[in-house]
Amino acid sequence: MIENAHEPIVDGKTFAYTKEQLEMRSKGNYRGEKKYATDYSGFMFCGDCGSPMFSMSRPDLSSSYTCGTYHKRGLMGCTSLHIRVDVLDRLLKEFILRVRDNCKGMIDALQKTFDEQPEREEQFGDVNNMRNNMITANRKAKTVIEVF
Repeated sequence: MIENAHEPIVDGKTFAYTKEQLEMRSKGNYRGEKKYATDYSGFMFCGDCGSPMFSMSRPDLSSSYTCGTYHKRGLMGCTSLHIRVDVLDRLLKEFILRVRDNCKGMIDALQKTFDEQPEREEQFGDVNNMRNNMITANRKAKTVIEVF
């Protein structure tokens, strides 16, 4: 590059200011911490087209997740599917509570089955004895078949 080879388009002061602004704006501010929480990223997919949903986080709007296809192609790609994070949090909490309540009944039923197990063993005899009796019966059946 040869300096002063032709007449400059902008003066030196404007060029220096523009260069400074360009360098300042091209720096990323990412320092290992997210500006907005995106807890559901990677878990959300559009119910219509199956495209991953991504976080829309802006200070002037409530946080939400939007269909990626709709974001790229508009209504020609997919319907405008989006869901707010506060709604996701509420639905997830309700689901966890429902699972917890249903699991308690299942755990009680399982415990009842374990408590009844000794009674069943007495009623039907030891499972290993039954298995041994089956093996012996099979051997006898084979010898009877070989004789005929």
